[in-house]
Amino acid sequence: MENQLKNILIYGFGRMGLTHFAILNSLELDFNFTVLETDKKMVAILRKNFPEITFYTDESKLPKNPF
Repeated sequence: MENQLKNILIYGFGRMGLTHFAILNSLELDFNFTVLETDKKMVAILRKNFPEITFYTDESKLPKNPF
C-alpha cells in the first residue's frame, strides 16, 4: 500500500499542540503539518526551530481545501 501525504492541522502550539505534534511526528507516516498560532512572537521563534511546519497567525488565511 502506497503512503499518501496526510495534511494535519494543529490549533495552537502550546503544551497540547506540541504534544500532538511530537506524537504524530514520531510515527513513520508522511504528514504535512500546519499550525495555527496567534502569538506572532512565538511563531517567529517556531519558524526557526521547525522549518518543515507551515505556520499561520490568522485563521482566515488558512487554505480551505487541504483539511
